[in-house]
Amino acid sequence: MKLGTGHHARYAKHEKAILVGLASGNSVEFETAQRDLGEMLGFRAGKHESDASPDPWWIAGTFCIVFEDHSDARPDSTLGAGKARQADGHPKWMRANQELTQLPDGVVILPVLVTPVSRAESGAFPHLANVALWPLADFRKWAVNALGVIRELRRTLGDDCDLAWRAQAQGVFEQNGFDAPSLLRSLATSRADKALKR
Repeated sequence: MKLGTGHHARYAKHEKAILVGLASGNSVEFETAQRDLGEMLGFRAGKHESDASPDPWWIAGTFCIVFEDHSDARPDSTLGAGKARQADGHPKWMRANQELTQLPDGVVILPVLVTPVSRAESGAFPHLANVALWPLADFRKWAVNALGVIRELRRTLGDDCDLAWRAQAQGVFEQNGFDAPSLLRSLATSRADKALKR
């Protein structure tokens, strides 16, 4: 038995809201959509507003991606030291706020900077060695692709969400690099201090 039209309509509405949010120049809308995208991909996604808190985080198993979004920046601007320092400090914040983040033991945390800029001020570089760079245009394109794959998988999802379907979905996610280990491996190769120009 396949899911009814009501399920598909709710998914389509949610997918559209995520895409609209990710295309927005409004940072609050962007971060909400980013969190929702993580949840749709099967991550335990969160966001907490407080002093020095990170933007959304995605957790799956012992893998955690914590974002510093710079989505409202002009592409011709430069990344400052303050923004770089924020991104670099997010893993410490995640560990210090265990009651909010509920990080598992042995978790690997990767801070990821999502930005349209290609240059950084010299003072930013000492803080970027452990930060991954995800260019904003690439992130948006990746999100569209990921949501399209989820949409296709949902077409074959039965009400009982059987084990065979789960195995198929896991295989498709791994093949496309949407699973947490693959995503972290891919992002870790794009170090912000190497990818950004001075």
